[in-house]
Amino acid sequence: PCPMSEISLHTLECGLPTLFERIPGVRSAAMCWLLPAGTACEPEGLQGLAPMHAEMLARGAGNLDSRAQADAYDALGISRGFSAQTWNLSFTTVLTGARLVESLPLMVANVREPRMSADSFEPARALCVQAVQSLDDDPGERVMVTARGAHAPAPINRPSMGTLEGLASLDPGVVAETWRERAVPGGSILAFAGDVDEKAIVGKLNGLLAGFAGEGPGVSIADDAPRGYHHEAGDTNQVHIAVVHDSPAETSEDAFRERLVSAVLSGGMSSRLFTEVREKRSLCYSVYASYGAEAAYGRTVAYVGTTPERAQESLDVLVDQLERINSPEGAITREEFDRAAIGMKSRLVMSGESTSARAGAIARDFRKLGRARSLEELTGAIDALTLDEVNAYLARRRLGTLTVCTIGPSELSMPGVPGGADGGGGVPTIGRMTPYYVTTPIYYVNDAPHIGHCYTTLLADVLARFHRLAGRDVFFLTGTDEHAEKVVTSAEQRGLTPIEWADRNADAFREAFGLMGFSNDDFIRTTEDRHKEKVTAYIAELQERGDVELGEYEGWWDPSQEEYVTENEAREHEFKSPVTGKDLVKRTEHNYFFRLSKYADRLQAHIEANPGFILPESRRNEVLGRIKQGLRDVPISRAIDEADPSSTWGIRMPGDEGHRVYVWIDALFNYLSVVDTGDRGKYWPAQAHLIAKDILWFHAVIWPCMLMALD
Repeated sequence: PCPMSEISLHTLECGLPTLFERIPGVRSAAMCWLLPAGTACEPEGLQGLAPMHAEMLARGAGNLDSRAQADAYDALGISRGFSAQTWNLSFTTVLTGARLVESLPLMVANVREPRMSADSFEPARALCVQAVQSLDDDPGERVMVTARGAHAPAPINRPSMGTLEGLASLDPGVVAETWRERAVPGGSILAFAGDVDEKAIVGKLNGLLAGFAGEGPGVSIADDAPRGYHHEAGDTNQVHIAVVHDSPAETSEDAFRERLVSAVLSGGMSSRLFTEVREKRSLCYSVYASYGAEAAYGRTVAYVGTTPERAQESLDVLVDQLERINSPEGAITREEFDRAAIGMKSRLVMSGESTSARAGAIARDFRKLGRARSLEELTGAIDALTLDEVNAYLARRRLGTLTVCTIGPSELSMPGVPGGADGGGGVPTIGRMTPYYVTTPIYYVNDAPHIGHCYTTLLADVLARFHRLAGRDVFFLTGTDEHAEKVVTSAEQRGLTPIEWADRNADAFREAFGLMGFSNDDFIRTTEDRHKEKVTAYIAELQERGDVELGEYEGWWDPSQEEYVTENEAREHEFKSPVTGKDLVKRTEHNYFFRLSKYADRLQAHIEANPGFILPESRRNEVLGRIKQGLRDVPISRAIDEADPSSTWGIRMPGDEGHRVYVWIDALFNYLSVVDTGDRGKYWPAQAHLIAKDILWFHAVIWPCMLMALD
């Protein structure tokens, strides 16, 4: 639970509304100052003024030049930021609460006395120009900018980075003069959150802001917007699609209902858009929708990134899902409702742990509603929602006139939206850039997911997103490893069957990864038939090739890792597990063996010829050292003892119901089984397996040797 906090409002002597939220138990403090200098406040023809103000504010104030100002902030331990938004320019700081009051003169000077020097103008403008030009290399962001610009009326449809024409029209005098007109209390909002002393801050600010006066510029909003269909032709291997529709304003009683609807549509890997557009149909590499609201309007922006040959179907399915949820057939289920509500509350709880997030939230609340809402009020609003009232809202919900924007080789057809092409003609095929396949290890389901699982998956997610941005066709896989003996033990301790326990924890992993927003294309469970059938076929093929045969094995068994360790390793670690330190067990078994020794020379040659095969280099050297000591054939099965439930949990050896496949060989095959299909075969082999050091031997030695045997 979040710590209970109280929000108070104090109007300073200059008329500036100032909000405070003291959060017990935190040592940091954050400030958010919203000034009436957003893109909607820019004079016509000067689009780019707001981001120029944001850049120039960081380049000196008062008697401090840019370098001295940065040093002063650093000396006080202050992290600061300036950003141009639609309605405001946002000035934010984070520091320790103990130093907040003494830091206020520096912050106030930044607003009231910025240098805005002519010497800083061209470097600042060059950065703003680069930001606009960067859209050329980011079609995913460009299509969203175009869609927002087409859906909203002027001037609230302007891009936050401005335009090249507007930036070219600026000069140092205009930038400095317009800032003086906007650095005023009228239209500004100041907010503090965290370890804050309201009385001391108010007293200090009243002195610093003496003589601070004026009203910000007014904003006149046009009556209509273009909307409809808009296409930008591009000879690319990807198609970027954005769809925008109207949604409730923040002041509407339907705002929280719409937030829950948005969470059902796009709240993680169990959401409707992910399931219908990505998982069921494999149409795209990215799909999502987000809802945002202001005092007088709201909108939902949906995005799908796909390939030219799948673009039309991706758009059709996306729009269908956005509309279908309003129908009786598409009504939200109890499971969807509960999952969405939990996700919404989880995100609120996490935001409550950030003083900067809370300072920004209460400032924006005040702008939209004229008051700030506490976390307790927000969570209470979620708790007050019911499934029946949300579905009743959906029955009367209408999307309004859609805006659809696409970037790609050909126009798409959009029923009911003017401007779409008739859909005829050929569609260019995907380019020749090599597909990119990245995997995480699959995670044991003997217990709930933890931060280590999220860390590894985050690294894979970064790789996947990077290569998608580079234009590659990416496949990102993660999942769960479920046939371990420890799953049986954990299930027994809870009075559950192994599959019941595996189901529960697999769902927990899906939910955790959904909350993290990971972009994986599939989630494999080794208990799924699609995997088990493939594993049986692969091992049968190894048997036919003479690389798997029955024999006897005696060695030191590590129950915690479910693997044998060598005699030398056992002695070196005093017959304790090298990983967990638990006792090893001397075991003799009749097993099926994989002829690992047969491929030792070939594997060594491959690793030596490909330095990037194992990274970092220290691990590569470790593996080579062990290979040079000689490889023994490895057991890949365990005899079944009906009296021992753990021995029956797993995939049966082909042709021998008296043995089951050891969990680690079953698990390794997941990387192949998922993409060993007609439409996914192009991704094989994987370009990157991300693993932990304790499973290095399996992945760097046994796995490639099995693939060599199947080659």
